[in-house]
Amino acid sequence: MSEGLQLVANFRKDPQAPKSQGTSFNRGAFDKILAQPGCERIKMYWAQENGKFTVVLVGVDAAGKDMLAGSIMERSMVCPPFCSITSPFTMETVTLAK
Repeated sequence: MSEGLQLVANFRKDPQAPKSQGTSFNRGAFDKILAQPGCERIKMYWAQENGKFTVVLVGVDAAGKDMLAGSIMERSMVCPPFCSITSPFTMETVTLAK
């Protein structure tokens, strides 16, 4: 099992972990944040909307500061219901992995 799959399996074993399996953003969200002058990376903040786990994306400058005046993405596609049924990251077997 790849390290990434193992990390996901470890997370799912935690009884306090959110029931959502993940979330995704369109490429445009990342492109818009990274296109900001001075943006060096993207930070993801854990968030919750209507009882479902999600993340908020914000650009980070070279000094490590959040670019709060820039583009912030908060509308993702939460899994479920937006899941790939063929991804090993969303399959029930990941939860059971040792």
